[in-house]
Amino acid sequence: MPDLDFDFLRSFFSLGASAAALASSIYLWLSRFKKEQPNLSIEQVSPLLAEFVWPRNFAELYQAIVPNESEGLVCLWTNVAVINNSTMPNAVLQIDAWVKLANGKWQPTIVDLCEEAKLPINVEPHSTSRLSLQLATKLPYDSTRSSNQDRVDQAMVQLAENRDVKIRIRGVKQKAFQAIVVQPRNLAETKFGLSADASRRAA
Repeated sequence: MPDLDFDFLRSFFSLGASAAALASSIYLWLSRFKKEQPNLSIEQVSPLLAEFVWPRNFAELYQAIVPNESEGLVCLWTNVAVINNSTMPNAVLQIDAWVKLANGKWQPTIVDLCEEAKLPINVEPHSTSRLSLQLATKLPYDSTRSSNQDRVDQAMVQLAENRDVKIRIRGVKQKAFQAIVVQPRNLAETKFGLSADASRRAA
């Protein structure tokens, strides 16, 4: 049996141990680096409601968007949770949203935060922040129609049946995160058109 070179074996195992320690350090560093990267997600926490709104009840919104005489405003409301999956704090710096139309196109909306919330909104590590959103967009109708309900029906039928809404938020380091919010199928459908109060006001 040949003599074993113990110095060679000692060096070999020492080198192997060093390589394993280096690989472990690199893995831990990469894992920590990944966890520290901006990582926001969006989850819906309430039903998505949609309604045609009238100037007398939403005067400021009409003044901001300025629809023409053949356009009306549709508002959508929902609550979402912004989840920070990172070990580092983040912030919501910008919110953009689009509503899906029946023709498959995504139409931009004007986003407003309800409950007097203001951007930026800080999100601590591994925590959530609730956002109450109002989304408004212009939809055309035939202004020659005398019935308010006819105008409402013309505008609302242009929305996709599922009322999909695409929400994109921008956090720190210019990173954007996106999700599509859909009305849950097990929730009662919200009737498109005038609510009882709105019907009385429009009459």
